Order: sequence, then structure tokens, then C-alpha cells
Amino acid sequence: MKNLGLKIIFGMFSFFSFMILGDFAQAYPSISFSVSPSSIIRPSVITLTWNTSNAVTCSADSSNGSWSGPKALTGSETVTISTPASYTTFTLTCKDEGGATLAYVKGVFYCALLIDPSTVCSPATNGTSYCSKTTGVPASCGSTTFCVNGTKDCCTGYNYSAWGVCSGGTQTRAITSTISASCSDGVAPVLSQSCVECTSYNYSPWSACSGGIQTRTIISTNPASCVPGVSPVLSQSCPCTSFTYTSYSLCSDMTRTRTRSVISSSPSGCTGGDPITIDSCTNGTCNPAYNGKTLSSIPPTGLCSNGIQSPSPVSSNGPWSWSCIGISGGQTRSCHTNLLGSCGADDGQNLYSTPTNLCTAGTATSVSGDGSALNPWRWTCEGVSCSARKKYSCSNICSNIYDYATTAFDSYDASCSSSIDGTYTYTKDCACGDGKSAGDGLNYGSSCSAPIVPTATMQAPLWDQSLISSVGALGAKLRFYYNDPNGEIGSAYRIMIVEKNGPVILDQTCGAASTTPGCKDFSNSCLKSNSLSCDYLVDKSLLGYSKNYNWYVQVWNQSDTPSLLTQYNNNSIADTDKNIDNDPETFSTFSHEFPSASFTFNPVKINAGKLVQFDASLSTTSPAYGPLTYDWSFTNANVGSATSMKPSVRFNSAGGSTIILTVTDNQGYKTSTSTNILIKNKLPSWQEIRPE
Repeated sequence: MKNLGLKIIFGMFSFFSFMILGDFAQAYPSISFSVSPSSIIRPSVITLTWNTSNAVTCSADSSNGSWSGPKALTGSETVTISTPASYTTFTLTCKDEGGATLAYVKGVFYCALLIDPSTVCSPATNGTSYCSKTTGVPASCGSTTFCVNGTKDCCTGYNYSAWGVCSGGTQTRAITSTISASCSDGVAPVLSQSCVECTSYNYSPWSACSGGIQTRTIISTNPASCVPGVSPVLSQSCPCTSFTYTSYSLCSDMTRTRTRSVISSSPSGCTGGDPITIDSCTNGTCNPAYNGKTLSSIPPTGLCSNGIQSPSPVSSNGPWSWSCIGISGGQTRSCHTNLLGSCGADDGQNLYSTPTNLCTAGTATSVSGDGSALNPWRWTCEGVSCSARKKYSCSNICSNIYDYATTAFDSYDASCSSSIDGTYTYTKDCACGDGKSAGDGLNYGSSCSAPIVPTATMQAPLWDQSLISSVGALGAKLRFYYNDPNGEIGSAYRIMIVEKNGPVILDQTCGAASTTPGCKDFSNSCLKSNSLSCDYLVDKSLLGYSKNYNWYVQVWNQSDTPSLLTQYNNNSIADTDKNIDNDPETFSTFSHEFPSASFTFNPVKINAGKLVQFDASLSTTSPAYGPLTYDWSFTNANVGSATSMKPSVRFNSAGGSTIILTVTDNQGYKTSTSTNILIKNKLPSWQEIRPE
């Protein structure tokens, strides 16, 4: 009605103005203004929307001050209404250019719906109905009274977390939920309290292990009525109390321990415990001073470095065997010592029959051979080699025959034979005194002198570097010396080589100028003199690696008188083969071929002060004996590394220089090669200049 009246007033005013002004009619401002919604329940938001025409300015105002100030000619704004009131008006006032004003008013009915803030929870109000009323509400709100009908839900209790650890005499907790999920106010929660911390607990015994866990309960606390300070231990993994194991490993010599692993434990599901998986032990150890050695005697005790000797003491005359028993589960080791034998009285003798007095220490092997120079009687006494030769004699009433086996005269009755030792013949008789009976053979009136024969002396086989380089490690050079007391030159020689305890591999008799295959021609060398050495290079195909050989020499002079068949018997550690088998009657071959040494250098034309690269990579050896090591020797030079395969060298000045390369394999076998080079001075640089 108010709006309608206002419109009528402005309409009448407009008509009246038109009548007064006549032809000077003016278009006054007009406003379209709306409020939505027009009825609200506080608090709420409303929207104001307006359009104007013939206006130049607009301003706003409201009864509760929520909308005010200049406004656009057209617009829309939202306003929040929260201030209690029964009715709120909004006014939009617009003016035209002449200052004519039009005001448009809109109102909003306010319908209150309140909860009485004075209502608080108490035992008297909890669960009772209540209604908070407002007055002066317009009828357009739909009711004369508005209220919330229901019950007041007050909190009567809470669910808490556990009390925290007592700290500083206080412990706290938190609310996890209320007893009624939607309650408010009500009983105040208790979130902290004073406390006394527990320092220790008295527990029940641990329960039986179940699922790998055992539990217990608190019987009492210290102090009484305390709260947890130190946390109680109420469960634990079950400790294992017994175990079954694998067998112990062998005792280690290095750590002196033996180990084993756990197979199972009890109670079932337990963990931890104290299984014993390592144990101290001591292996029996043979004393290396005696074990495996060859000795003539050993002490009765002290034969073990570790462990217990059994038997103790040892007895018997050897060879000896004993055990070193391990301690605390250690291994027991068996030990032995070979008896170093000692040859008996027949060793080295010339006998008429097979030797019988074989060993003074050790057990003798059976006797082999026939006693001849080529095949003497041989036996061993616990590894010690012994031998004897057969003694021959030929007595013809008044003749004594020189025994070449013993280099002495024999004078015994025996059947006469012109063959001595079965190898050569000597028929020259020696005249004796008269008046002696045939067969007497003793006490002749005159003595006879021994025949004069050539001799051969022998030297250890030679292996020199040039020989190894040309024919290899098996190129044994056998050297003997021919000598004839009568000054006669030699006419023939004989070389015999026998593998130790094996077959004859060479037995060759050759004249001084022999062309027989395998014979060496000494016609222009040693046999032409009575005091020169003769070198015989053995065919290397007859020898083998790591072998031991006996060798013999026999020579003849121009009268065809032979020497004894002489056996080499003077090898020693000082000789080139190092007397490997410790037998003076043998020579030994090397175990493998020597490496080859070779090198190149660049540039081949060398100037003083310039760097030269040497390269020994062409040196070789068997893969089993590599790698090689290198040792260089230079004169008049500065060397980067004398042990490098490829050293860099700078020669100091012009002149000659000798370069020696020695290569060594992993067994210590060495081979050297050398060369001489000429170093020149570098010519000064020059430039050809044409004459003007």
C-alpha cells in the first residue's frame, strides 16, 4: 500500500508538472527495485536488484545500516542480515539532471528462530523440552511465535585415551569421544591429574611361550599406588633354552677354532638364547724338523709341534711313525720319519762273491747286478745307495795279473782267465821268482809292477748359456780328459750313459776319426794330445726332463791299451745341475726348457741424447712357467726402468754400448742375450742458401 501510494503521489506530481510546463515536458527519474527473498530467518543473505532511467546519481540507505552509500544506476548486491529486528527497510534514492529526486523503498520481514543462550546444561535441564520465543514478528512470517521444540542434550560423560606417562608429577589424557555423540556442555572432562611415578614393578612369572611370545602381569608397584613412569615390560620374545646342532667343522689351523650351525631350538617359536656355535681347539701338528725327513735317529719326545704325541716316547730303530693327537676336538695327524740307512762293510768293495754285509743301519733291499763294471752289485739301505764290484784274479804258477777293478795286484789260486771284468783282455804276464810250487800263489820272491795304461778323468756335465740357446735344456755336454803316461795319443773312446736304476740309453765305442753315426770326431782335438779335455755333446733326444743318469768313459791309446771303464762319481751342488738327487755318481737334467730372450729397439739408428724404446715382448716361455721377469743392463745410458718389458733409454754420449737382456721364468730359469750398438752424435741442423 505504501508503494502504491508513493507511486500515485509521484504520478500526480508528474501530471501536474506536465500541465504547468506545457511544451517544456521533462522525463523524471524512474526506479525498478526488488528484494529477494522478502522474508528470512536470521541470519541470512538477501539480494537487492535495481534498474533506473532518467537518473544521473543514486544512493542507498537501510534501517539497520547494512546497505548504504552511492550506488550505480543499475546493479545487484547481496546483503547479510544478522542484527535482530522484526522488519528491515532498504531505500534507493535517485536524482535526474535537474535535481528531481525519486526514492524507492523495499522492506524485508525478519522471522527469528533462536535458541535461548541462557539455557545451560544441568541435571535439571538435561533432557527437558525448551522453547526460546521472540515477539513482534510480523504475521507474514507465518506464525505468531517461532521456537525450537526438542530436548537439551547435555554431555554426562566422556571416553578418554589412556593416561600418559607421569612427568613432573602430572599426567594427561585426551577425549576420544563423548558418551552422546551430539551432546554439548554438561559435565566437565578431567584431562589431567597429579601422579607419582612408578620406579619398578613386581611381576608374575613369565607365561609359557605361545606364538613366539610370552607374557606376565604386574603384581605390585614401587611405590604403591603409583602410575607408570618407567614402562613395565609385560611381554617378550621367548628366549631359546636348548639347541640341536650340526657336527663341528674341522678345526682350523689358523684360528684354532671349529664351528657348527644351529639346526633347531626349543621351546618352539623361541628366539635368541645363547647357542654355542664356536669352540676352541688345537690340531695335532707334526714337528717339521722330523716329519717326512730321512734321519739316522730322532728324540723319543718333542715330535709334535701341537697336540699330544702318541706313542710317547717312540721306540725301535726306525723308520718311526707316531701321531699328534688334537686337543678339544682338533684333528689328529699322522707323522713319520724315514730311517737314514748306512751302508755295510761290503759297500765300495771288490768282492769275489755277492755282498752280504749290506747295511749297518736300516733295512737293505735285495742286491741287483752281476758285479761287473757295467752292472755292479747295487742295493739301498733306507734310501742310501750302496754298491760293490766283482773281484777277478788270474794266477798262472808264477804270474800276477793286474786287477783293473781294484787297481792292485791279486795273488790267489784260481782258474786262469784272460778276460778281466768281461770287458777287455790283458795277456801280458809278469815274471816272478823261481822255485815256487804251482798253486802256491803266495810269498813270491820278487814283486811285479802294474802295467801302464791310459786314463780318463771326468768332469760334471756342462750347461752353458750358448749351449742352452742352441740345443735346449737337454743339451748335456760331457767332458772327460785323456791322459797316457807313456805319451801315446788316443785311438778310440767309449761313452756309456745309464738312466739311474734304469736301462742303458747309450753305449758307443768310436775311433778317433770315426764316421759311425753317433760318434764324435776327436781326431783333430783331444785324443791327439795326452792332456787335453774332450767334450761329448749328448744327443738330446736320448735324455728326458728331470732325470738322473750315470755315465762312464773308457779310452784306448795307439797301442790299443784300454783304460778302466771309469764311472763319473764327483757331482756336487756346485756343479751346473746342482746335484739335485744328492748322488755324486749321477748328473741330472733340468725340469723344463729355458725361456728365450729376444729384444728390438727403435729407432735403429741412435743419436746421443735421443730417447730409444727397447721392447722384450718377443721373449717367450711355456705358459706354465710365465710370466717372465726382465732385467736390462746398459752402458753409457739413463734407463727409465731396468725391469720393464719396454724400457725407455737415453744414451749419454756417442760411442759403443752393450745391451744385455736377462729373462727369468717363474721357476728361476734364466736366459740372456746381448748386442753391441753404436751411438752417434746428432749432426747440427743446416740450411742451404743460394749465393746472391
